[in-house]
Amino acid sequence: MQLRNLWAGILFGAIVSALPVCAAFAGAELKFGENAVIDLGVRLHGFYVQTEEDTDSVSGLESVDDFRVRRARLLLNGSLSKIMAMGLQTEFADDPFVSTGSAAGRLIDAYGMLTLSEQAQFMLGKHMAPGMRTQLTSAAAMMTIDRPGLAYKSITWGCRSVYGFGNAVYTDSDSGLRDEEDLRDTGITLFGTLDIPEQNNALKYYGGIYNGINAPGEDSNRFAGRVQLNMGEAEKGYFDNGTYLGKKQTIAVGYGYDTQKAVGRDAVSGEAVDYRLYSIDFFSESPLDQGSLTVEGGYVDLSLGGTSRALVSGRAPASQTEGHGVYAQAGYLQQNIQPWIGYERWNSEADTEKGSYYVYRFGLTYYVAAHNANIKGGYEIFNAREPVGSSSDDKIKTLLVGVFINY
Repeated sequence: MQLRNLWAGILFGAIVSALPVCAAFAGAELKFGENAVIDLGVRLHGFYVQTEEDTDSVSGLESVDDFRVRRARLLLNGSLSKIMAMGLQTEFADDPFVSTGSAAGRLIDAYGMLTLSEQAQFMLGKHMAPGMRTQLTSAAAMMTIDRPGLAYKSITWGCRSVYGFGNAVYTDSDSGLRDEEDLRDTGITLFGTLDIPEQNNALKYYGGIYNGINAPGEDSNRFAGRVQLNMGEAEKGYFDNGTYLGKKQTIAVGYGYDTQKAVGRDAVSGEAVDYRLYSIDFFSESPLDQGSLTVEGGYVDLSLGGTSRALVSGRAPASQTEGHGVYAQAGYLQQNIQPWIGYERWNSEADTEKGSYYVYRFGLTYYVAAHNANIKGGYEIFNAREPVGSSSDDKIKTLLVGVFINY
């Protein structure tokens, strides 16, 4: 173990042992009249990370250690009446996934909500399109440090994979398909939860139409939907949690489908290429006599027309992006400590297996105030089937220790 790894571990342990256990809290609320409420929140995810990156595309992978801010967001939610609400979210942090690479303030979410009933709700504007469960897991309530890398295979996040706990793009899998900002989509979603009291089950559904991404000269819409069956307690609301910290007992099975025509063009033939992604996922939260067990997994399949050529000049061929993969993660919570492990695998359609990889992750979370304030440390081993980028290396190791605040 390198000396800085040791010091990072000592620092993590010292911080954990020094922090008191606090009660959970929420954002600051301002009330205007009988039904109007404004809720102001903050999300800050900052950490120390040591990893390996191809920094110059010449000399191969180089060791990099840095302090970074993964998310620095202001959230403004408002209930304007009994049936109407709104949400805004801005970000000021560095983000390796946004096309512009800008750390200046940008708008992530901007939507209005109409709630006719718990069974029928509309979200209109810029927001997260439905699909995989891991995409619809709130960044404020993840069990591990970040989402599995294959969550970024969705066109919402650019049809690619990431590694290093979501801090670096795996360029050999990067299709180059981009909107102005690769974080959300603009459109309308109908969603709701239908209780099935006789069987103690609940069905949650989503369906919507969005702008998506269009190839030059094309004008098509993106369609996405998801259904989720909860056996036990329902998971109501638009987003799910990565863990409920033993406060909910449920088993969920979900299916998502996401498609759009003519999202890009073959860089050689110029022919339009269609996008289609579907996923099947599983989630279980089981309170036990001592602690609670959380298990999640899923299967994802991405198609970009089967072409072996690039859709965007200078980017990876579509065959290196499309394919299928699986992910699984589990954690055991006892008091305020939750060790967790994770695994994912992606098999690309490339004949050379370029773009294929598998990942092992493990780590530990200390909950200071549930999901509102916690400290996480983790280690990831990313294994590519072929050497990464221009390097001769096919393995990347990442150590991360961070503080996660969601107020």
